[in-house]
Amino acid sequence: MQFTRAFRDEAGWNEPSLDIYPGDRAPVVRVGTDGQREIARTTWGMPFPPEVVKNYDPGVTKIRNLNSPHWRRWLAPTSRCVVPFTSLAEPDPASKVTGRQVMAASPR
Repeated sequence: MQFTRAFRDEAGWNEPSLDIYPGDRAPVVRVGTDGQREIARTTWGMPFPPEVVKNYDPGVTKIRNLNSPHWRRWLAPTSRCVVPFTSLAEPDPASKVTGRQVMAASPR
């Protein structure tokens, strides 16, 4: 809270976690409805564009194509947040399990 200057903790979260993936709930620092910074627990990740989803939308953690119309609604300052983390899971192209890439944590 001191680093981000958040005024309140709405997340009820204070334990470190090694496994937060798209679809999981995790803490973020955002601007609340009253304009004050708060730590809130939200669903982690962004939805894939509908034309990409077949049966299940696992979500993504990085938006690489900022020119895509799908992402524009989330690029405004009201949708931005700070995500506290000490490592980030990246797809490891060298490891595949049942045809899917395995996420490998890398310290940041």
